[in-house]
Amino acid sequence: MFLEILEKVLKGFERFCRVWTAHPLNVDGSVIVVLREKNRIILSLNILNHPTSPQSLSLPEFYKTDKCTMDTQDNQWQADPNHKPSKTSMWNHSANENGWVHAHNCIRGEIRDMDEAFHSIKTKKTNGLPSWAVEIIKEIWSEHEMHVRSHHENEDAKMTPFMKKRINLPEKLESDHKIVCDCIANMTQAVDKLKEGDFIDELQNLLALYEETMLPHLVEEEDVALPLLMAYFTPKEVARVVRSFTSTKSELGSFVHYQTVEGFRNKFMKQEGIPGFVWILLFEPGYNYFLEHVKKPLDVLKAGEEPAPKTMFWCCAA
Repeated sequence: MFLEILEKVLKGFERFCRVWTAHPLNVDGSVIVVLREKNRIILSLNILNHPTSPQSLSLPEFYKTDKCTMDTQDNQWQADPNHKPSKTSMWNHSANENGWVHAHNCIRGEIRDMDEAFHSIKTKKTNGLPSWAVEIIKEIWSEHEMHVRSHHENEDAKMTPFMKKRINLPEKLESDHKIVCDCIANMTQAVDKLKEGDFIDELQNLLALYEETMLPHLVEEEDVALPLLMAYFTPKEVARVVRSFTSTKSELGSFVHYQTVEGFRNKFMKQEGIPGFVWILLFEPGYNYFLEHVKKPLDVLKAGEEPAPKTMFWCCAA
C-alpha cells in the first residue's frame, strides 16, 4: 500500500518536471525520491525507515536508478571532441552496482545508524548523557568524519580532474562539497564540546541538517556524474584511477559492511576482478577495524548500556 500511494504522489508531479527517480539504496529500506528538471533538483525527499518498506522489499521497476533519463549523449557534456560518450556498453554491471554507489551507500548507512543511535540514547538517558556515551559519540563521529573527508578528497583530487579531461561537469557537483563540509565542521564543533550531562538534541538537529544536505548530493552524483563517467570512460581507465585512491581503515571496512561480507566477496570482488589475497591484506583488516571502532560503539549506544571495561591479562613467570 505504501508504494502504491507513493507512486500516485510522484505521478502527480509529472506535469511539473520531466524526470523523477527513486533510490531504494539505503540499507535501512528507506527510499530517496528526487524530482528534477533538466538535471536541476527541485525536490529531494527521503522517506525514512517506513515500516512497510524493509530492506528485503522487492521494489517495482520504476524505482530503479537506471530509469533516470540523464542524456549522456547531449553535446553539452563533451569537453574533448576526440572522446565521445560511447563506452557505456563496455561496463559489465549497471550503475546501481558501481563502486561509486556502494561508497555512497556506506555514507548513507553510517548517517542512518548514527541517527538511530542518537535517538535511542536520548530515550534511554533522559537526564543527560553519561560520560561513556559522550566518549562513544566522539569516537563514532571521528571515524565518520575521516571517512567522508577521505571520500571527498579522492573525488576532488583524483576523480573529478580525471573526468574533466573529457566531460564538462556541472559546477554544482563540486561546490556542493563545500556546503557538505560546512555541515561536517558544525557537527565536529558540537561533538568536540560535548560533555557528561549534556543533552543530545543539538547533535540530532545538526545531524538532520547534515543528512538533508548530504543525501541529495549523493543522489545527484549518481544521477549525473556516474552515467557520464560510464559513457566517456572504459572500466579499465576508471580502474586505474580508483586504484590510486587512499582510504581510511574505517572507510574500507564500511564499504564491506554495508554490502555484507558475502555480498562484497562473492559479488563485488568478482565484478571488479579483485584477487582474493587483497581481501586478506586490505579489506579484512579494515572490516575488523570498522566493527571494533564503529559498529560495536553504535550498537552500545543503541542499547543504552555502559560497555564492560576492557580487561588485560598478565602472565608472570615465577
